[in-house]
Amino acid sequence: MKNISELLTAIGFVVDEGDELDGIVSGLSCHSKQIAENNLFVAIQCDDVENHIKEAYANGAKFFVVEEDSLKVAESLSDDIYIFVSTNARQTLSLLAAAFYKNSPKYLAAVTGTNGKSSVVSLLRQIWQNSGIEAASLGTVGLERSCGFDKNIELPPLTSLDPLTFFKTLNYLQSDKVKALALEASSHGLKQYRMDGTPLDVAAFTNLTLEHLDYHHTMDDYFAAKARLFSEVLPQGKAAVVNLDTPYSDKILKICKDKKHRLITFSTKKDADFRATKVEVKQGKISIDVDFMGTKESNLTLNLYGTFQVENILCAAAMAYATDVTIKDILLNIPKLYSVAGRMEFLGKTAKGAMIFIDYAHTPDAMQNALSSIKHHGKGDIHLVFGCGGDRDKAKRPQMGNIAVKNANYVYVTDDNPRYENPDDIRAEILKGAPGAFDMADRAAAIKDAMTKLNKDDILLIAGKGNQDGQLVKGEMLSYSDKEEVSKWLKS
Repeated sequence: MKNISELLTAIGFVVDEGDELDGIVSGLSCHSKQIAENNLFVAIQCDDVENHIKEAYANGAKFFVVEEDSLKVAESLSDDIYIFVSTNARQTLSLLAAAFYKNSPKYLAAVTGTNGKSSVVSLLRQIWQNSGIEAASLGTVGLERSCGFDKNIELPPLTSLDPLTFFKTLNYLQSDKVKALALEASSHGLKQYRMDGTPLDVAAFTNLTLEHLDYHHTMDDYFAAKARLFSEVLPQGKAAVVNLDTPYSDKILKICKDKKHRLITFSTKKDADFRATKVEVKQGKISIDVDFMGTKESNLTLNLYGTFQVENILCAAAMAYATDVTIKDILLNIPKLYSVAGRMEFLGKTAKGAMIFIDYAHTPDAMQNALSSIKHHGKGDIHLVFGCGGDRDKAKRPQMGNIAVKNANYVYVTDDNPRYENPDDIRAEILKGAPGAFDMADRAAAIKDAMTKLNKDDILLIAGKGNQDGQLVKGEMLSYSDKEEVSKWLKS
């Protein structure tokens, strides 16, 4: 519980000395059906906002945050309630949640970008843990700690949580002795102000490629959402880690300089604070030479597949350095790092010696990187099974089909979360850019067929779903797992 005056002051509302604001806020909510007695209700603008305000009052809300358009309906409810006007209710909700659940782990690190977020937060968590820091990572794959996935708190399957759940989770982790948290920052979450008020110590930018245009519509809007992490969320003067190998690096660097953030750069191609000066694949293993802030180390052998993982390691290393981990400890940890579940995850070999991987690659850039890098781990043919999600970016479908047939010897186009779209139509759009590819609606059957055709030194990549355990069809989540299908056929 919080005093309303202290809560408002904490988020920058001006409270006059003469105002009698001595009420106690028992909780926060933006859902009118979930309101309890003496809760503060934040009215998010929507077509039915007036009815939500009335329902919240009927359910016991005493404090209201509304935007100007909803002020009259709130004022008509009663003289015994407190009403506060916000120019941005979504942002105010996040700031209030941050103030209400004010405790958080000592170190908070956020990473944004189209590709690599899940891998970076996992790698950073591992570096922290191996350096003696109790840590957690939060994002698409869930809340993970040194003991595995945390099952003591139930979280929705979102990359960026809603503000109330998010800040409540930070509070829980701090109370459970977690000292450091690495989290993913999605463009949806940033545009919807879900992370505003987070006391970040470091934020990182991996890359920006075609994705989520069903929501953002333009790449400019997509970039603007990602850039908010540095221009508005990251506190001034904190560390900003930037990939110099992306076309958007100059724009991010300018934002960071204007905000007087502490800049740390990484690259596999240019002079940077954290740089891989040499990347080789020797006998199926990635070996790198690095220069970290002037400290050089040669022949570090990675326990990861896919040369694109080098960028993820550099990003995680720079973020660890920004949170007081020594260069010595970072270098000692690099050979111990393992892949996050479903991200270029090696599942095993067939009886003939072919290697099988699953990966979350579901964008053109991610697919290109996955296929370009995985070929170094085998001498035979590349077999690819993939599809595209329904009700999402349609423009990328033929692009991904074209990338597939140019970089793989055998391509199976199949279904991947068609949602409410006709899956036949989705595959047809992919096949426009993938002449010669096999059209197989049944994903399990496509995997089985691909595995039967594998020879020694071949590689099978099953892309798009990663570690997901369901197939979303017409609003129903059907039980399905790429990993389980592969395991079934490896044992047969």
